[in-house]
Amino acid sequence: MATMKVCTICGVEKPLEAFHRRRHRTHDGRRAACADCTNAQNREEKRQRSDPEKARVRVRTLAAVEAGLFSREPCAVCGSDEVEAHHLSYDQEDSHLDVQWLCVEHHRAAHGSSGFVKQMKLF
Repeated sequence: MATMKVCTICGVEKPLEAFHRRRHRTHDGRRAACADCTNAQNREEKRQRSDPEKARVRVRTLAAVEAGLFSREPCAVCGSDEVEAHHLSYDQEDSHLDVQWLCVEHHRAAHGSSGFVKQMKLF
């Protein structure tokens, strides 16, 4: 039996222990996606169910980036290229275009959800 497996979402080869167990319809008894990717998908689905207005804005932002209306920019604080869209509001018609690009660390800090950094003024 193989001890490594490639995640169908991230494409990274990982040990079998990095995949959730699955008892049926698999040859190795593990899910096709690794636990990290599965957990990330579950968090995103839960977030979309909890606030459909925010989900609508996020989907429209992604569509605007893919359509070339605007592009991702480096983090406005540290300049990192690994960024997320930070929406300043969700209640305007063009909220999907009103974003600040922040790295994960600064995005969490902007929301006050970092374990070590309380919400702060970033700009």
